[in-house]
Amino acid sequence: MFFKIGTVRNPTELKQVNALIKLKVLSSEKFALTPWAKFWYHYSHKIHAWIIRDYNKLIYHCDEVLQVFLQNKELKRAHYVHYLQALEHRARTLVHMHNEGEAKEALRALSNEMIHQRKNASTEEFFKWFNASAETELWYYHVFALYADGEKHIAVLEKELKELNKRSGRNYELPTPFCIACIYFGNKKYKKAITWLHKIINVSESEERLDIQVLSRILLLLCIFEMKDWDYLANQWGAVYRFLAKKKRLYKIESILLDCIRQSLKFHSSDQFKKMFQRLRSEIILLKKDYFEKIIFEYFDFEAWLISKTESITFEEAVRNQNKMY
Repeated sequence: MFFKIGTVRNPTELKQVNALIKLKVLSSEKFALTPWAKFWYHYSHKIHAWIIRDYNKLIYHCDEVLQVFLQNKELKRAHYVHYLQALEHRARTLVHMHNEGEAKEALRALSNEMIHQRKNASTEEFFKWFNASAETELWYYHVFALYADGEKHIAVLEKELKELNKRSGRNYELPTPFCIACIYFGNKKYKKAITWLHKIINVSESEERLDIQVLSRILLLLCIFEMKDWDYLANQWGAVYRFLAKKKRLYKIESILLDCIRQSLKFHSSDQFKKMFQRLRSEIILLKKDYFEKIIFEYFDFEAWLISKTESITFEEAVRNQNKMY
């Protein structure tokens, strides 16, 4: 279910997710009589905590999964990918909690584990670990608005991938095109951002991670807006609207932004744009108090984008100012 929806968007989905974790086998750790059973107990609760965004609980279950493996060396060797995943989830959670210092330390621990295991792993195994580690590192640069450093890191990852492709004869690609697009957006390289967004949009028939598919289309419109290519924007607005109407999974913020962009196509003065952005920001402040709506801001800080417009500062400055509030 997580790989299909990514996040819960309404009370019905939340009820379905909560029902799964209430199954008797997952109701108490006392039913987990073996190390492998303990792993699955904490792993299941870890995934549940991620979906409902209970970060304190998520950190707890990540730590418990890591302890199971550290206390059972054979289990760790046999299921190393799950050990690495717990390290990655722990680092990602600290990023989303805006704990920059601890997130950096967690990423360092993840990187050290990658270096230690690289010599012993097959190319296929190593790519899975590389993928997880690279994804979380990219989110770190994105969330903390370290866009220049993030772009340099993308270049490093691309070099690493060339070596992996040469070793394996396969064509591996960088993970999280959405996050890479966000980094290029923060650096005002909108055409590069669009290139990466199309890597998601061009596989739109997939039923996995609808949250990322939807957000990619919204960010595409923002990129075109920043480029001031109004004809292209009008064309893409229609395509995005049809896709979202078909999926029937709009956040209110996504609906508001779509309406905002449609209105902007009729504007001719900077005052009109500024008034629209000010009104939209007021609406967003209210939406961020809604349990189901606030999750979207973890992926992209739409309020920071609006602040950059109303206060005439860069998006990067606006994101960093927002981060100081955590």
